Amino acid sequence: MEGSYTLVLGKTWRGILARLACLSIFLIFFLKPNFKLIRLDGDSMSPTILDGEVVLVYTAAYRYDTPSVGDIIIIRDHNTGEKLIKRIIGISGDVIGMYDGFITVNNIIVNPDLGRTFEHGFVDITHICEPDHFFYIGDNRFDSAFGKVSRIEIRGKIILR
Repeated sequence: MEGSYTLVLGKTWRGILARLACLSIFLIFFLKPNFKLIRLDGDSMSPTILDGEVVLVYTAAYRYDTPSVGDIIIIRDHNTGEKLIKRIIGISGDVIGMYDGFITVNNIIVNPDLGRTFEHGFVDITHICEPDHFFYIGDNRFDSAFGKVSRIEIRGKIILR
């Protein structure tokens, strides 16, 4: 065909440079804004994630998807502004209870094999998750903050540890 040309992206230098340019553009415009590396500081998620471990956070995870029970998320503490890594144990409509050292979700003990794992100085508490809110706690129940968070306050989902 006269006047036409074929773009060759084979093993020539031009092809290799074109592929590297495409890969660089993809990394800069897609991956960088949507993924972050975070270093865990503390023991609240042990033994799942240990102090000093680096995790990959997908910051756009809940843009179109809903968090679910078991997701490990990153949130920002309202008081200190520091990042917290916690596990979701309750979703909208769930009843969270803390009774005599045990945590329950909808009257079912969470991790009964751990035994009495929760000692925060009070006897009983009940919390109902509001619509579009989630209840979180760290895996190390002896050294972990807990509470509720709205979907828009979740900064990302841990996808690689």
